[in-house]
This record gives sequence, structure tokens and C-alpha cells, in this order.
Amino acid sequence: MWVAFLTRHELLTSDDLPGELNKSELSKALHVMDVMHLSKIERDEYESHLKWLRAETGAIATVEARAREEGKEEGRAEGREEGISIGEARVIERTAMNMLKEQLSVSVIASVTGLASEEIVTLKERL
Repeated sequence: MWVAFLTRHELLTSDDLPGELNKSELSKALHVMDVMHLSKIERDEYESHLKWLRAETGAIATVEARAREEGKEEGRAEGREEGISIGEARVIERTAMNMLKEQLSVSVIASVTGLASEEIVTLKERL
């Protein structure tokens, strides 16, 4: 296989390799041979293009990584806010329950806690 490649590589193209030569290693080797046969100017342009592609790929990877980190931080912030909100609601509910146990009126509990009268009545039914 490699002897055929080395002796007849100029007749082969990576897009149209015969069945027994249709291997990824040969396709890569053909690409290398093609690059080796470029003129100095063509090779410089090729290398310049590869550098540009690598730089672009690196820039894209950096932007994607930053976006992932920003998304994670936003998610954490939202989670903290939601946790605080749930905690505050539980404290208010517990305070209202304690006030109900002390047999304070629904109107007093509503004015202290900010809960609606209907919510306080529902809490009262849970006692």
C-alpha cells in the first residue's frame, strides 16, 4: 500500500482513492505531499491561512468559554435570589403561624406580615 503511494502519489487524489488505498492515513499523507510540492509563495500563503484559522479557532473557544462562565454566574445569581425569596417567604409564613398560635387577629397578622387575609386563613386551617 505504502509503496504504491510513494511511487504513484502524483496520480492519486484524496477524494478518489481506490478501494484498497482508501484509508485516512493515506488521505492525510496525500495532503502532506501536496503541501510539500507547493511553491514557496503558495506554502507561505498556506501557512498564513493555517495561522489565521488557528487564531480564529482560539478566539471562538475563548468567547465560548467566557459565555459559559457568564451563564454559570447568572444561573448562580438567579439561584441565590430564588433561595433568598423562598427563605423570606418561609420566615413570613412561620411568623404568621406563630402569631396565629398567639391568637392574634387576621387583620393584625396581615398588617405585620404583608400576607393577604386569605393566605392567613389558609394557614389558620393548617394549625
